[in-house]
Amino acid sequence: MVALGVMLRLLRRVSTHSLQEAALAERCIVINEHDRVIGDASKRDCHKVQPDGSLILHRAFRFDS
Repeated sequence: MVALGVMLRLLRRVSTHSLQEAALAERCIVINEHDRVIGDASKRDCHKVQPDGSLILHRAFRFDS
C-alpha cells in the first residue's frame, strides 16, 4: 500500500513537470520597441534574463501554428 502511494506521488510530479515543460515550449510573438513583430521564440526564452539584464520583448499571448 505504501508503494502505491509513493508511485502515485511520483506520477503526479512527472505529469506536472511535463505540463510545465509543454507550457514553456509554447511559442510567443517577439516584438521590437515599436510593437512590430520581428519573430517568435519559446516562452522559456522570452522569460530568460539575457546577459545584459534585459528580456526579450514579446506579446503576452501565444499563437498556435
